[in-house]
Amino acid sequence: MKSLKDPRLMIWISLVLISLLILASPRISKKSGVIVTFVSDNFTCSNIISEGDHIIEISGQTIKNSDDFYNMINSAKGPTTFIINNNPKTCDIPENANLNITVKNMKTENLEFGIDIQGGTRILLKVENATKETRDQVLRIIETRINLYGLKEMKISPIGNNLIQIETSSSNAEEVKNFLMKQGKFEAKIQEIIPLNNSKGQFKLDGKTHEIEIKDNKVYVDNTFYKDNFEIDEIKFEIENYTDENIVLFATAFTGDDIVNVFTDQQHSSLTYSGNVYQFMFTVQISKQGAKRFAKITKDQETFISQNGESYLKTPLVLFVDGKEASSLNIAADLAGQEVLTPSITGTRETREEAINEMKRMKSILRSGSLPAKPEIVKMDTISPFLGKEFIHSTLYVILTACAVVSLIVFVRYRNIKIVFPMIAATLSEIVLILGIAASQLFGALVLITAISLIIVKGEANKWLRWVTIFLMFVMGFAVVLSKWILDIPAFAGLIAIIGTSVGQMIIITDQVIFGKKGLPFNKKYNKALDMIWNSAATVVAAMFPLIFLGTGMLKGFAITIVIGVTVGIMITRPAYAAILEKFEK
Repeated sequence: MKSLKDPRLMIWISLVLISLLILASPRISKKSGVIVTFVSDNFTCSNIISEGDHIIEISGQTIKNSDDFYNMINSAKGPTTFIINNNPKTCDIPENANLNITVKNMKTENLEFGIDIQGGTRILLKVENATKETRDQVLRIIETRINLYGLKEMKISPIGNNLIQIETSSSNAEEVKNFLMKQGKFEAKIQEIIPLNNSKGQFKLDGKTHEIEIKDNKVYVDNTFYKDNFEIDEIKFEIENYTDENIVLFATAFTGDDIVNVFTDQQHSSLTYSGNVYQFMFTVQISKQGAKRFAKITKDQETFISQNGESYLKTPLVLFVDGKEASSLNIAADLAGQEVLTPSITGTRETREEAINEMKRMKSILRSGSLPAKPEIVKMDTISPFLGKEFIHSTLYVILTACAVVSLIVFVRYRNIKIVFPMIAATLSEIVLILGIAASQLFGALVLITAISLIIVKGEANKWLRWVTIFLMFVMGFAVVLSKWILDIPAFAGLIAIIGTSVGQMIIITDQVIFGKKGLPFNKKYNKALDMIWNSAATVVAAMFPLIFLGTGMLKGFAITIVIGVTVGIMITRPAYAAILEKFEK
């Protein structure tokens, strides 16, 4: 029991227990239901179900897993009640309805898996003959479209100068392909709320007054019945909603075809700090036809004074992408009735970074009608989640088999079971710690800080090469911790490789202690082994450094696992194993 009081062992055991608790907690508090990962544009119930929703019940039946969901949704007809995010919602499902929706089971672990494990679609886009700037414009447009549609499960990242990688949990490759490759429809509409008196009201267009009336639950404009849309003087109007008190109209000022240019130079853009907020401004150029429509709609519109004392029209300019509202902007009062060819788009945010990001987002929205360069799909992979489950099981078998073979080899070499058990325990605990770091960013930070502190306190950081290695480990470790670590197939390959690295380094320590020079104290033998281990670690860390920050796909996942494994091994499990070996030698 005295040996357990060694701080190296106490830290090791404590961190392993915390990691096991983190990994086991989701299974202890497992929830029923499924998570929506993809919803088709023409899905029947898209008005109540969107990506990321948690569906618990359908028609009073509890949904335990994805199989339950698909069985229930495929047999549902007529008014169907869903429990979504703990709220009841109803959808009328007709016969032969399009139920193109993808869901996944509730998570039973804190680990984030790549699509090669959990299933989904990976698409690689290539922007032909494009500069890095053009590639970034295409990336922002697609990213804006992803955000507008609420596709939380879809991840996008740049690769090199002209490649874009997109990953999604959806296994419907054609739906994903159509979503990404469609050009996008942009519209800028001016909203007008018309008050009604005895079901009658008025609105102005180009200075002329038009009568609007609701009779028998129908909308009449200048005594002509319209169902949803109507057109006056080449201006398209959309009837958004109406009640006994008012009617809401949208008048189309200009569309994506009217956007001639979105200026990006500093002369036509600005970012200023005023009134505790950051205000951004940039200029766009629209067509002559668009400017005329804007002038007709805004002529003689009422104004109001904002809190900062500026005058705006009561009717805002609302931006839509593919029929979805993207943003709403105030129109300066002095622009009313003017044929403005280069209007300014303005907005405010609380921080400078938020203002810059919002300005980029708005520019991307305005460009979304026409991509600066059409991307080409160079590769599309669809992976079944069943293959991922089989791979995890196979990896587990490989790890256990490797540990069994290593145990046999170690026992044959040292002929002592007291050496085999601590060595295998340290190796398996290393994998537990790595998975714990992948499951919890907070735990990852705790492990890194504890590990580096332990090395410094024990005086092992006594050479410049070790300090450089520690610094690189610290930088790479926190780069992984700050961005959620996703485990993919290369990461699991790294776990298997770590077993060999871990056992190999502990064999070096054991050989030095058992077969080293007789009469030398344990610390000197251990330090001699540490020299070899640190030199090996420095080489590995230096090799993995560029792969973590510059690598993608397989290279990056493998490199992250190796670096975290080496860091945990050399700073946590090796000192703990050495403490056990020291007691054994005595």
